[in-house]
Order: sequence, then C-alpha cells, then structure tokens
Amino acid sequence: MPRRNRYRKDSVRSLCVTLMRLAYPGRLLQLQDLFGLDETTLSRIYNDTVDWLVARFGYLLYWHPMLNFERLDDYSEAINAFGGITQNKCWGFVDGTFRATCRPLVGQRDYYTGHKKLHGFKYQAIVAPDGLCVALWGPFEGKRNDVYMGRRSEFEARIRDIRHGPQRVIRLVGDSAYQSFRLCVVPFIGRRTLSISQTQFNKHLSSIRISVEDFFGLVMEQWKYLGYRTGLRVGQSPVASSFEVGVLLSNCYTCIYGNTISSRFGIDAPTIEEYLEIRNRPN
Repeated sequence: MPRRNRYRKDSVRSLCVTLMRLAYPGRLLQLQDLFGLDETTLSRIYNDTVDWLVARFGYLLYWHPMLNFERLDDYSEAINAFGGITQNKCWGFVDGTFRATCRPLVGQRDYYTGHKKLHGFKYQAIVAPDGLCVALWGPFEGKRNDVYMGRRSEFEARIRDIRHGPQRVIRLVGDSAYQSFRLCVVPFIGRRTLSISQTQFNKHLSSIRISVEDFFGLVMEQWKYLGYRTGLRVGQSPVASSFEVGVLLSNCYTCIYGNTISSRFGIDAPTIEEYLEIRNRPN
C-alpha cells in the first residue's frame, strides 16, 4: 500500500482495520485498544485502504473481464438445470439497490427518494448463478429509478458485444421495471388479466430472480456497518467506496466458501486468484 499522511501503514493491519470497521457499526474508539492507534490514525487508515482497494480492484466490479460468451453459456446452463426459463437463455439477474445514508448537508434533493422517504444513493448490479456480483454500476442519486440506471450502464450493449451471432441470444432476468429492455426477461403485468400459465411463469421467475436480492442481503449481513445509515455521512467519509469494497469482499468470500446462491444453482465460483486476476510472478 502507498505511504501517505506522513505515517507508514502495514498492509495486513490496514486490511484488518477495514474488515473490523465494516463488520460492525461501532465507533473507532472501540478499535483503539485492539490496534494500539488513535481514532484519527484509524480513520485515515480505513479511508486510504478503501480508496486503494477501489482504485486497484474497482474494474472487477464494473464488468468483470471473465465475462466471455463461454462463461455466460455456463451460467445459462446452470439456471436451466435448476429449472430456468425454457423460452429464453438467461445467464444472470439484474436489479437496483438503494443504500440509505445520513441526510447530506449539500444536495439533499438529489439524494432523497420519495419512495423510501430517505436520503441515499443507488447501485445497479448483475448477480450470476455462482453467487458473484459480476457487474456493479454506480453510485447514482437516490432519486433515480432502475430504467435510468439501466440506460446509463448500457449493459445491453455489453451483452451484445460478447454474444455469438443473432441466433445465440442471452438475456438477464429482471423485475417489471426492466420491461423496456429487450435483453431482459420480466414478469407479466396485470394480476387480474393473467392466465394460469402466465401466473405460474411469474411465480417461477420470482423464485430465481430473488438471487440478486439474496446477494444484497448477504453484503449487508456480512458488513453491518453499511447498514448503519446515521454513520454514513456523504462528503465526510467514503460512503460509496465503502459499499463497493463490501461487494468486493463478499465476492472474495464467495470464491472461498460459496454462498446460498451458488449452492442453489450448483455452480462453483472461480478461485479467489482467478477472480482477483492474481497471476504467479517469477521470483
């Protein structure tokens, strides 16, 4: 890690400080005795470590380089083996998430969402059947909806770039907010006018689409600090970077131990070396 703020940071200790900070929404005062450092130094170490992790591995979150057609085809086979959508070839699940924060001092209207009546920011993610978040876009203002995030992320263009020919259409599973996207399979709308087969289709689609929500729940369960909105102050701490690091660390955890999503679809995540693109270097 780089040397900044006139003090030298140990990489292992810096990572431990970050993990402890994210794991529980306590105060830095509680970490002083554990690490033998004052609150100011602990805060600097956490902020610098989070910024460094995003700068070093953030590209893996935006759109992971391992997403080629062969891997997407393996994902779709896993979903079909579980009981996927026979009419379509689906490889992942897309959805947005809202992360509440403390009310900011500046730009309150941009961060406020009337739907939840809270201030915060949003991300859009694609979760694969191996339990990894393979694409993450954001942060977006809290007032933005899924359609806006989907158009800004241009995920359909990325999927078209890696598919082989018009006959090999690969899609994502989304909720009704993604009905305007051609490469998304969404539920039928209108409860009273749906046929029995359409109702069953919606029920089955919901049972597999919940995987993306399961991943967000996993992140918040592992890194409880991210759910402590009164401690997440926009402009005073790396709020968005903290969430991105939480997603990155949850992906690393999944590569080692797996999660409920990978168990559900029966497909293993890559090794942590493959995910982080760590290659053996000569001595």
